[in-house]
Amino acid sequence: MIQIIIGLFICQFAWGKVSLEFKPDQISVNQGEIVEGHLILNEGTIPTMSLKGKNIGKTLYIFNIEPFMGNGGKFQAKTKLIFSKVPEANTALENVNGEEIFIFWNNLNVNPTQESQSFLLGDFEIPGRKKIIPWIIALLVTSFIAFIVWCLIKRGQLRRNLKKRKLALRDQLAQASSYDEVVIIWKNKHQTLKEFPNMEEPFKNLEVTLFKYQFKPQRTNQELEQVMEAYQKFKEEVLKGNYGI
Repeated sequence: MIQIIIGLFICQFAWGKVSLEFKPDQISVNQGEIVEGHLILNEGTIPTMSLKGKNIGKTLYIFNIEPFMGNGGKFQAKTKLIFSKVPEANTALENVNGEEIFIFWNNLNVNPTQESQSFLLGDFEIPGRKKIIPWIIALLVTSFIAFIVWCLIKRGQLRRNLKKRKLALRDQLAQASSYDEVVIIWKNKHQTLKEFPNMEEPFKNLEVTLFKYQFKPQRTNQELEQVMEAYQKFKEEVLKGNYGI
């Protein structure tokens, strides 16, 4: 008995032919349309490989297939198929990894599309060039919108960075409380003018007083007060004037 069972198992496995019946959920579909239904094991064993993405007989493209489950004494799998072309018969046959996959169906009408099939995606034919054009246009429009959004974001970042630099410079120019700090502002003159070239004139007015005493070995309190007065005028002129700060 055991030998008979083993023999039957070996013969069935060696046969390598699978017959499947496709039962659609509808009676009429269009070429290229996804049609749902069930693949029912009619003869042979459950396919050892996944049929997802396979093109059977250049007619049926298996878009998706769930695992085979027992139901009413037969194995069946919920399936989504696409008729890549109008079949000449109600059968399709393909050798997939050494296994013959035979699929047949009944009571299903496949309506042809108006356009010819001219493109191949893997082993699945899709409709012609005119249906690709809307995809390309949509991609170009999406890319253009994404570019505009990126430019607006980048522009906003530049504005925020400029505002931060202005605030930092404003604090630097307005917080000097001693002669040495005024000298530091003057030493940073060229860096400041790179950002705000219109401030050349206020700096020149400050330098008129600063240069009188800057190179002296020592400065009197009165001289220091004159420099601080010149700095106060410089600060008022810069912060209240039209210098972009």
